[in-house]
Order: sequence, then structure tokens, then C-alpha cells
Amino acid sequence: AGEFLYQQYPQLNKYWSAATHDIISLWYHERSREIEQLSGEVLNALSLIEIAIDYGVKNTAVIYDDLLTLKSIVFERGIDTRMCLSNLEKMSTGEKLSLLMKEVEADEFADCFQRFATPFLQRQETHLPGCSEQLLTDYLTALAKDDLVPCLSIFKTAHTEHPANPLLLDTVKFIQLILTCLYTCERNDQLSIADQIFECIPEEKDSDSTALLELHRKVDAVDNHLHVVELLQHYEIYKPVAYIKAIEDDDVGAKKLMIRVARSAARKKPPLKNSDWFKLSEQLLHMQKNAFKCLQEIVCYEVLADSLLSSGAQETVSLGGQLLAHTPYQQPVPLNATPLEDSTGSRNRSVFVCRIPFSLSVALVLSAAREYFNSATSPTDHEMSLARYCLDLIEEHVDEIIVEHQLIEAMGILASHQVSVLPVQVRLCQHKLEIVREALQSSPDLFRSSDTVLKLAQLLGLKDAGGCVDNLTGELGQAMILVIQAAMKRSQFHEASVLSDRLISTPFPAAWSVCSELASGDQLQDLQTRTRLLQFALTHCPTNEIKRLLQVLHTVEAESLYQQCSVLSSDTQQQQVSGGLLRQFAGVQQLVSRSAGAVQQLIRADMGETGKMSRYLNWMSSATAGLHDYWQSNAPHHSVEHVRNSSQLVQSCHPFYDNAFSTPSSPTSVGSYIVLRPVSRLERLQLNHAILRTSLLLDDCSQSGSDVSEVLVSMAQSTAANDLSLFLSCLLALPEPLLAKPLILKLEPNMLTLHVAIYYVCLQLSNLLTSNCDYSLYLLPPATVVAHVTSHMINNQSDWPEKTRELFNFLKELQSKLGDLMEGKTLQEFDLDIDVERFTQEAAYKHQVILMLARSTDGVYLSTGLRLAAKYEVSKWEVFMEHLDWLLTDSKLANQMILDHMTQLGVDDVILQKPQESVDYLLTIVFPKMDGTEHNSLLVCLSLVEKCVRSGARDVQPVGVSKQIKVLKTFKLLLPAVDFKAVMSGNDPLVVLQPYLTSENVRRIADVANKIPLSSSDHLLASHIYRTFAEKMFWDKQTDKEIDWLYRYHCCQEYLEKLPGAEYEAVIKSFTISPIALELMPIDVRTSIVRKCIKFSKSQSCKMEGIAVKLQQLLKHLKIVGDVALAQLADKAEWRPLYEELAISDSETDKIHSLVVKMFMSGLDHQLINSVLTLTSSVLPHSLRLPALLSEAMESCLSKLRYQQLIDICGVVIST
Repeated sequence: AGEFLYQQYPQLNKYWSAATHDIISLWYHERSREIEQLSGEVLNALSLIEIAIDYGVKNTAVIYDDLLTLKSIVFERGIDTRMCLSNLEKMSTGEKLSLLMKEVEADEFADCFQRFATPFLQRQETHLPGCSEQLLTDYLTALAKDDLVPCLSIFKTAHTEHPANPLLLDTVKFIQLILTCLYTCERNDQLSIADQIFECIPEEKDSDSTALLELHRKVDAVDNHLHVVELLQHYEIYKPVAYIKAIEDDDVGAKKLMIRVARSAARKKPPLKNSDWFKLSEQLLHMQKNAFKCLQEIVCYEVLADSLLSSGAQETVSLGGQLLAHTPYQQPVPLNATPLEDSTGSRNRSVFVCRIPFSLSVALVLSAAREYFNSATSPTDHEMSLARYCLDLIEEHVDEIIVEHQLIEAMGILASHQVSVLPVQVRLCQHKLEIVREALQSSPDLFRSSDTVLKLAQLLGLKDAGGCVDNLTGELGQAMILVIQAAMKRSQFHEASVLSDRLISTPFPAAWSVCSELASGDQLQDLQTRTRLLQFALTHCPTNEIKRLLQVLHTVEAESLYQQCSVLSSDTQQQQVSGGLLRQFAGVQQLVSRSAGAVQQLIRADMGETGKMSRYLNWMSSATAGLHDYWQSNAPHHSVEHVRNSSQLVQSCHPFYDNAFSTPSSPTSVGSYIVLRPVSRLERLQLNHAILRTSLLLDDCSQSGSDVSEVLVSMAQSTAANDLSLFLSCLLALPEPLLAKPLILKLEPNMLTLHVAIYYVCLQLSNLLTSNCDYSLYLLPPATVVAHVTSHMINNQSDWPEKTRELFNFLKELQSKLGDLMEGKTLQEFDLDIDVERFTQEAAYKHQVILMLARSTDGVYLSTGLRLAAKYEVSKWEVFMEHLDWLLTDSKLANQMILDHMTQLGVDDVILQKPQESVDYLLTIVFPKMDGTEHNSLLVCLSLVEKCVRSGARDVQPVGVSKQIKVLKTFKLLLPAVDFKAVMSGNDPLVVLQPYLTSENVRRIADVANKIPLSSSDHLLASHIYRTFAEKMFWDKQTDKEIDWLYRYHCCQEYLEKLPGAEYEAVIKSFTISPIALELMPIDVRTSIVRKCIKFSKSQSCKMEGIAVKLQQLLKHLKIVGDVALAQLADKAEWRPLYEELAISDSETDKIHSLVVKMFMSGLDHQLINSVLTLTSSVLPHSLRLPALLSEAMESCLSKLRYQQLIDICGVVIST
């Protein structure tokens, strides 16, 4: 029976045989799959397998688990309704788990995992023991790679002792799983999630397990890595924890990360403060110690210093400089010392200590300076100033530092001459001469400043042939050649010749070509200069150029001789001299012409004979070399540049008299007696000599005197800095002594010139007072002459002529200047920044210096100031007041030291000489500058004022000084930190006092309250102090715990009882119906407080008359505020302000009136508004009626509409 079934479905033939366990199991498997595949009824297929399990059919566990999983996916999770059993079976176990937890919200992840994933893992564990741990690890690490939030929700509920633990792992594996997830995450924006996951790690317990101890060491490492990531995010560097672990042994990567942190900190806006930089240094050291142990500690300081130096702010660069060794002798603080501690061990967060050795400091400074230099676009850029500031941090002369300084200076020169070049281009240029050439091309007149060009060349690193920068050879000579060529290009041949002379004097052989070019043309008119240039070119030119240059030289020499003779002839003819002299000139001309022809024949003959010419050249070269050697060995003093005694502080004389003085100053321009050569131009002194001699010769010829005073004065002016003897001689030769006065007054006022001038005046006075000229007077020492003449003039006051009196007054003027100058020099010895010239000329500056000397406790300074005050008519009182000002404001001395010092000097006696002026000075100048918290100094000041008041001065302050002293003493004892001046200013003294009031001092402060003024010409009361302290106690917010307001009221009650009725009522209202009370306290607490106050006020009826009635009204008002009918006002946000206005109104009629109008305008229900009117009238009866208030609200709305329409109309009119 039933064979037709097997015939119709041949695939069932395998079940026709006898039923065995395997056949039955196979049938259940295939049948359940058919049910699921054909109908999609997973539950029916699952029921079939459950029947098989009930009957003990074998091998049904796997398909049963798969059907359960499919049921969860399709029906319970609803993830993929098209998922079938066959597709599910093709998936790996991990894929099944991932599909099971797909698209789960973060807040539901833990519950979903507990509900679906945990049973799934448990079922897998029954099939293959141990696989669930690996599945879980793989799944969570895969999640952690992209998002840690799901892992966090799992770990939060996965403590090993938690009853709903979704992860059945022991402690070690649980911790390992957490660490694996943290290190797997590749996201850099989940630090907070990682921290929360880290918090899920069980605390370390005492255990002997090596594995557990090792694991907790890894946990500590993760903790350090998380701290590093947190630090990085603080500086806007986002890295995952895995990145820190990856580079913890990579010294290069770790250093780069530290550099990035430091540079990021340097770029923060606003810039970091010093404290932030100190914090950064600690953070870098923490990173090195806990995460990057591959780095040495010095690397942290190196990175920090590099970032500070490169921060772009001078203050920060200066802070970085504190880490550096500025000289090779400065020893850095040992690295093992505590960070941010100096050598004494005291912690100092205002300065860094030296940590970096000198060699590394130089490298860091150079790196920062070059970075600033290269990034600058012009010498005026801020980066260039920072580069210079960085270089100045190194105090030792280091070649690399000097080179950088020179480059910066060179950029300034280039910019001043309009050379458009970037600093980095200058640094990278291989041929610096090209930069010099470009500068000459950019600035047409730069060749006129050859020293500037040479300086530019030196700053760019160009040197002479010996590697120095002193001689115009090598590259410097080439630079000078460029200058000469630029001058010639602009037809400035005279300037070119002057510059060529410098190359000739060096000498620089390579300059022969430019000298030849300049001298060969006709543009240079000076024949002597052309001759000199051609001679130099002949000496150094190649042999093939000798013939040409000799021809040019001979032509120039012949022309020069002819011109000299022609000029001499014309001059003599104009002077109409004798015929014999003219014949001599004509003979000279004929001789010159013959000589010129002979020279030409000699040249032609010599050029034809090669041997003779070569012998001539050899002789000339040897002669030139010998002359050069002679100059080098015998005349070194006269080859240097001209040095002037511009300061006139050293005895100057002619070089002939050098050995007559110990330290002479002689001009080199008049001292060469070795070389005899024609002078092309006379200096000013030589010109004056010539004019003077000419005048004297004319006098001798004509026998008529001429006025040479102007020439003598000019000559004296020229010799004042070079030859004082000649200077004095010129003055003594003047016909009138007073003619020297303008010149003497124009000289620089120094000791030497003033002594010479006084000596000169005394000599002239002596000549005027004696009828016969006594030449022995000139043989006496100048000091003797001055003393004798001065004594005679003082002791013999007679009716002198006008000229004598004027000269004597001039002598006194000079002696006064000398005395002032000596005083100025004495003050300079005190290391004071004194301008001696101003001191000798300005009376106001003398006064200022005297008062400056008074600002010191040094006895020498003060005694000098008093001496100068007596000399220059400055009152002793003013000096002492300045000294007292400094003691009380700037001296930083202890109070007892100030008192002892004042007693020692007798300051009180001097002050009491002018009591009123002293009071005015102390109160208007000294007292305003004093710190209000320095009670000791304030007490000294006010005590002095009190003494002056007792001596007759007026007490001009609103509060008497004695009362102020009493208050100050109280503050000094009880409130040492309070600003006394702020309290006594009258501007809200309670605001100043409130932070310092305590239960220990409030009574003592209340005792002196009536001595503290108010701005309203009144004073504080004790009740004001008690009220302020009570409010401070009640509203104290310095606690995170729940506030017991009734207990606070109880604590304040003691001080509230001291208040009068009105203030008591005001405080209670601030406690119960103020905005802050409405925000912080519930209605029942406020009601309780009011009831307690009512009880107290009734017991104090004599003191608080009528207060109990007002508090009863307040209690009724609070009941209205808590009424249910009005609760809807507080429920809606837009009506909440109306409720708060009602709560603080205290049911007053005016406030209720305004409130009801606002309620109408806000659109509230009239029944609610009527309830407000009804309830508030029960507290304070009023005559407010709803219709009238509604009408007022409507009128207000209409007014606003009309105003808005008017504005719109005006806007249209204006626009048209």
C-alpha cells in the first residue's frame, strides 16, 4: 500500500527501505528544509525538528540551532525576510553572528546581544567547545575597528560577576578582549568611548598569577597610551590608541609626534601663556616617561625649546631661551632633577631652567633663526625681527651665529636700496657677487656709497684673497671693481677715480683693467689722477698690454706738463710781474715742448728695441716692489685712515710732539714727513694756514694791517679736536678776547675743553689787569694761573671796565658749567643713567636727578641728593617727601625697616615743618599709588597724616584720619587680604567686604561699620554688615550637596535678629520671592521660612512693629503662587516669565496691574486672568477690574501697531 507515492515521487525511494536511525534523521532534515524552502514557515520547520528531538532522533542539534538562528533573523530581528535556511547554512559562524546583530541601535545593542548573540554563542559552544570565545573576540574586534560604541555597551554589562553577563569569560580573557578592541580601533574620534571601555577593566587584586600581573602591566601601558591620545587631542592631533602603541619603540616616529604636539601648541589661538608652556613641558616628559621610553629626556626639552623658538612670538621665544645654554660655560641642570625646579629645589613656574647643552642650543637657535629668515618676505617683516632675537640668545661669538646676523643686516641694506629679492634667495645664491651687481643696478646712486657696498659684500660672506674682510683683495676687490664700473657707466668719472685709488693703495692687481679703462678715456679731467692710474695699470697688466698703456701714459704726462706751464704763465701775466719772470716762464714752456718731443722719440726708440724695453720694465717693477716694502716696514703709522679725537677727552697735539705726552692724540693727516708728493686738494686746516700766511704777507708788503680774526677763529675751530696747543695759540692771537666766546660755547662741553677755555680767559684777564705783559705767566701751570686770577677777581671787586666785567662773567659761566659737569661725572660713577649734557644745561633735569637720588635707601645716594639739593636750591622737604614716597610705594621693604629708616633720618621732623603741604602730598600723591592690601604701609602713611593734623594741618578727608586708622587696624587684624582703599572709597564697600566676612569677624567689623563712608555722604551701619553676611551664608553656592534651606535659615537667624524691621522684611522677601529663590527653593520651604519669621516678629513686636502683618501677607502671597489654578502658567515656556513676575510681585497693586495687562497682550484666557485678580485681592485688596485692564491692553497694542505703521511709511518715503 502507498507504492504509488514512491512511483510519483521517486526521490522518496530511499525511505522505502526499513527505517533506521539515519534514515529517520535524514527524513526530518530534508522535510524541515522543504517546509522552510517551499512555504517559508520557519516556525513549522522548527516545530518538526523539536518533535524529532522529543522522539530522540539523532543529529538534529545543528539544524535545530540554524533554524533558531533563522527564526531570530527573520521574525524577531526582521533583518532579512528573504533569508532562507540554505543560504544561512552556507554562511560561516562569524557571518551568522554579524547578521544576527546587524542594524542594532547603539542604545539597544547590549540588550540585543544578550537576547540573540549570547544564546547563539552558547549553542556554538555545545557543538565545538572553546569556539565561542574566538567568535566573540573576532566579532568584537571587527566592530571595534570601525566603532567602539557597540563594544562599550557590551563591556558595561559584561563584568565577570554581573548576573546578566553576556560574555562568559574569566577575568584574564575579559581584560585581553578589552585591550584587543582598544588597539584594534582605527578611528581617532572615540577617545571618550575608549576611556569608558577602559573603565570596564576590573580593578587589580592581589594575586600570585604571573599572567594576571603581566596583563595588568599591559593595562597600565594602555592607560598611558590613552593619556597620550587625550593629550594629542588637546592640541588638535587625532590619533587612535593603536598608533601610539605602534610608535612607542620608534624613536624617530615618537620624536616627530612630539614635535607635532609642540608645534600645534605654538599655533594655538589665543597663544599659550607661560603656565600653558610649563604644562606642555610636563606633558612631554610624561609622554616620554610612560609611552615613549625609547626617547631620552633631553629630546623633550629639545622639542619644547624648538617649538618655543619657532612660535612666532617674542615673549614665547624668550621663554624658550631659558631652556638654552647661552655660553659654553653655562652648565645645564641635570636631566634627572625634578622638572621645573631650580638648583635649590624650589618649584618655580615663572621661568624655565637651563636644560640643553650649548652645542645643541646653538643648533636650535640657528634652526629657528633660519626658518624665520627664510619665511620672511622683507627685512621689515616680523619674522626677521624674531630671527634676530633668536640669534641674540647665544651670547658667545659663534661663527654660524655671526653669519646669520650678517645676512639679516645685508637684507636691510638691500631693501634700503630697492633690491627686490627674497631672503631665502639671498641664502641660496651661490655667487654672492651677483647680488652686489644687482644692488648696483637697482640703485643708480649706490656707487656713491662704496663703503655700504663693501659692507654689503662682507655681510654676504665675500672675503679678500687671504680669507679676511680687511683688505680690498679677492672677492672684496671684485666688489669694488663693480662699484667703479657702475660709476663709470653713469659718467661719474671723478668718483670712479677716488674709488680706484682705494684699490691702488691696497694694492689689488686685478684692478689694472678698470684703472686702464678709466685713465685711457678723455672723460677724466684730472691729469695727475690719470697718471697715477696708468702707473698702477702698467705695474700689474699682462705683458701684451704694456705697449698700449705706455703710449697713453706718455700722452697724459705731456699734456699735464703743458697745462701746468700754461696756467702758470697766465697767472703771472695777470699779476703783471716783471719781464724777467715772464721770460723765465717762456723758457720753461720751450723746455717742456722740447722735452715732450724728446720723450716721444725715446718712446719710439725704446719700442723698437725689445731688449732695452724689457730691461726698463724689469727695473720699474723692482723699484715699485722695493718702495712697497719700504712703506710696509718703515711707515705703518701713516698708512692707516685718519683718526680724530672727536670726543676731545685726550690731549691732542701735532705728531711732531708725540713723545712729549703720555697718551697723545695726533692727526695723521698732517704727520707724514717721509713722503714728499704734490697735494691735489688742501684740507680745511691747510687752507686756513694758507689764507693766514697770505694775509700776513700782504700786511708785510703793504704795511697795512688786515683783520684776520675770522681766519683765526676758523683755524681754531679746525684744530680743536687735533691740536689743543695750536687751538689755544689761535685764540690768544685774536685782537679781542671776547671774539673767542661764540666758538668756545659751540665746543662740546667736556672736562678738557672747559679747562682750556677757563685757562684762556684767565690769561686774557691777567693781560687786561696788568699794564705790562708778563711773559712768565705763560710758564706757570694752568691751575696756578686760574687760581691766582680767580682769587684776585673775587677779592678785588672794583669799578672794572665793561670789557673786563664781561670777560669775568664769562669766566664764572665756564666755571659753573665745569662744576655741573663734575657733578654729572660723579653721578655717573653711581651707575645711574644720567645725561651729563642735560644735567649741565637744564635746571628741570637737575631737579629730576636730585629727586631720583632720593628714591633709594643707600646713604651715599641720599646724602648726595641732599648735597645737590642745597647747591641747586631744592628744598630738603621735597627731597624727604620723594624719599618717603619711594619707601611706601616702591621700596618693598618690611614695615619695621621703613619705620627704623624714617627714625634714623628724622623724617618726622622734616615733614612737620610743613604739616599742611605734607598732608596734601601724602594724600594726593603717595596714598593713591599704594596697594590697598598693604595694611602696614597704609598705616604708616595715615599715621604720618595724623601727626601732621595734630600739628595744625587740616583733615581734608570725609572720614577723619583717626577713624580711618581705627578701621585699618581692625582690617589688619581681622581682614588682612581686604583692599582698604576700595572699602573706604565709598563705592559699594559691602561688595568689597562680602567675600571676607566670616562668623569670627562679622561682629568686630560691624563695630567699625559707622566709620566706613558711602558715596551718598553717609556711612555704613552695623545692620548692613549683618545683613550682607546673612545673605552670603544663605545663598552660599560652594557646595555640590543638596541644600537644606531651613538649616541655612537657622544658621542665619542669629544675624537676622539684629536687623531693624524694614531690613528684616527686605531680607526675608529676598529669601522667599526673589528670582533666585524662585529658581532654587520649592514653595513649601519658602512657606516654612515665612512662618518662622512670622513667629519671630510677633515675639519682637516692640522692635518689629507691623512686620508680622506684612509677613502674613507674604505668606498668603506664597499660597497664591502655589495655587493649582495658576500652575498652568509655569508649565508652558512662553508663559513662564509671567508666572515668575507674579511670584515676585508680592501681590502689590501696581505690579499686578502691569502683569494683567501683559497677560492680556500675551493672549491668556480671561478666566485665568480673573483668577489672578481674585487671588491677589485676597492678599492686598485692590480696585482692579477686568474690563478696564482689557481696554488698556488693547490700547497698548493699537499704539504699537500705529508706531510700526509710521515707521514703515517713513521707510518708504526715505527709500523714494
